[in-house]
Amino acid sequence: MKTFYLPLLMALCGPLATVAQPADTAWRPYKHPKGLFSLRYPPGWATRTDDNGRVFFTSPLQTDTDNFRENVNISAAASPGLTQQDLLNGVADIIADIKANMNDFELLEQKTWPQSGLKGLQITYKAKIPSLGEFDLQFVQRFFVKGPTLYTITFTSLSSDASLQASGMRLLNSIRF
Repeated sequence: MKTFYLPLLMALCGPLATVAQPADTAWRPYKHPKGLFSLRYPPGWATRTDDNGRVFFTSPLQTDTDNFRENVNISAAASPGLTQQDLLNGVADIIADIKANMNDFELLEQKTWPQSGLKGLQITYKAKIPSLGEFDLQFVQRFFVKGPTLYTITFTSLSSDASLQASGMRLLNSIRF
């Protein structure tokens, strides 16, 4: 009986593995010039680095009426003496700081998040950024400390449009420190 189920299972799962593989290879690899992190990002997304060294990955516009580019940005800042435990203990201060700089802030979730061998913090919330006008946005922010570096990773999307959420979260999850 066991020998019957194994070939059946392999026959059912084999085509799935074949179909999924090309999607993974289509994603582009990115490695930070200083080796601070690496990741994979979707085809069609653009990348740029600002004057402060923050790296952005932005989606293409989805339609002619689309006026917001979903994005992931990653900041790696020197923070000597900061520990992962300090970060986890300071979650209330982090949330208060975010709330002070946003309009219509709504905390959806806060939790510890394991990634790349580190235990970090993930905060999910909805808010409006005053300088961007009336966009109802959703944010997933992750914070990690590795050595003397504080990583802040943010995925920003429209609250009303989840079409790029899977790609944005997959990009977040691909980050390696």
